[in-house]
Amino acid sequence: YENMNGAGTSWSPHLLYQVSNAQGHYVSTGDVDGDGDIDLLAVTMAENTISVFYAFTSCDNTTTKPLRSCCLRGERWNGSHCVTCTRGFYGTGVGKSAECL
Repeated sequence: YENMNGAGTSWSPHLLYQVSNAQGHYVSTGDVDGDGDIDLLAVTMAENTISVFYAFTSCDNTTTKPLRSCCLRGERWNGSHCVTCTRGFYGTGVGKSAECL
């Protein structure tokens, strides 16, 4: 399903991938490429394949022009880019509310 309004109150079925006679068995999610957004992994037994579907967001490829809204949990904005919380501190929030306590 695709979140249609960004608030999580309106959803619509969303076809990601279609192959005739494919037998999908397992689907999992995780941040595969380390960019902070959730990617999709699909495994088929009969075809013996693993497919990775990367989520594309405004935070992709922000190494040349960092965005405060792209800070992950465990990071904070230092005025020019996101930095990892130093040892002895822990991160709360994400994006503009990301901070180290």
